[in-house]
Amino acid sequence: MSDEITVRCDNVSKRFSRNLKKSLFYGLQDTFAELKLNSVGKGDPELRDSEFWALRNVSFELKRGDSLALMGSNGSGKTTMLKVLNGLLKPDTGSVTLKGRVGALISLGAGFNPILTGRENVYVNGSVLGFSKRDIDARFDEIVQFADIERAIDAPVRTYSSGMQVRLGFSIATCMDPQILLIDEVLAVGDFNFRSRCYGRLAKLMADTTILFVSHSAQQVTRICRKGLLLENGCPIIHDDVAKVILEYNRRNAPSGEFRVLYDGTAQIDSVGLEEKDLNFGGDLVLNLTISSENLYPNCFLRLLIRKADEELVGEWNSELHGITFDLPVGQSDHRFTVKNLRLHDGLYRIAFFVMSEDRLTHLINAANVDTFETSGFCYGGVAVQF
Repeated sequence: MSDEITVRCDNVSKRFSRNLKKSLFYGLQDTFAELKLNSVGKGDPELRDSEFWALRNVSFELKRGDSLALMGSNGSGKTTMLKVLNGLLKPDTGSVTLKGRVGALISLGAGFNPILTGRENVYVNGSVLGFSKRDIDARFDEIVQFADIERAIDAPVRTYSSGMQVRLGFSIATCMDPQILLIDEVLAVGDFNFRSRCYGRLAKLMADTTILFVSHSAQQVTRICRKGLLLENGCPIIHDDVAKVILEYNRRNAPSGEFRVLYDGTAQIDSVGLEEKDLNFGGDLVLNLTISSENLYPNCFLRLLIRKADEELVGEWNSELHGITFDLPVGQSDHRFTVKNLRLHDGLYRIAFFVMSEDRLTHLINAANVDTFETSGFCYGGVAVQF
């Protein structure tokens, strides 16, 4: 990795107005102020009526070969940050310095003329990036082949599906030898085969290309980025190793809500909880239950579901498959279940469970939002959950 700074963002702030007419008026006002005073990027302007900060005092530096994940909930300022970096928006304060050719895929269909064909759009985009017709000719076959749109390359882009547009846009952005690559939430649109090719292409670029990647997917982020920046309401919260940023993102965006029983039939939960909520990689997860039942249910078993903070299911543990069944007698009974050698990425997780009767069909208890726990001690990029 080179020590050359390719991206420098210094105390960047950007404000918007929620009112269209006032937004147009403020734009004219700022333009005249810039022409008269040459004051853009200086001082600390106050918010005017109906305005809000989309970005507020954001700073970071990236070297060639660095990869940074911009994370945050919807409306936190991630896409605005990419648009400022790409020159589509001018910051109200602060400065941005880029050194090198920029390839950007910020939104679906951005940079495409829907009336022009795919072939024509390739040449238009290449020209914008500063390539000659001869340079684009040399890369054209590679772009079309990677995008897998040979049969549609001479059709208007407006006839393309969203996936085809993403494939073509990503192919143009990465085949043109960018020194800086800006990607915003586009890998979620492509199919599995295309995403696999994208990861391969990005792996080849990472040695010499500075990558800024926006995504809500921890799995995608950890495959691409080494560092992370968490934004909240436009403000930087944490700029650190990507694993630490993902954990803080999950803590702040975990679904809220109290423990709830979705169905309890003739059995009910008197108490439930985890013995330990901070686990090391490979540690044991222990769940304690106290259940009251109106009837005798022999040979029951428990299905434990583990989800990430964003509710994505990462694992299921079935006590019956581990040779553990239990009886629910009439009255109250205590039960303890241990999931041994739990292997999860560092992060925040939520559990739910079912208590099933011996017929394997009847849900005696169905409980969600039972408890949360955190894991640590595992480096991102390895195996997923194993039971």
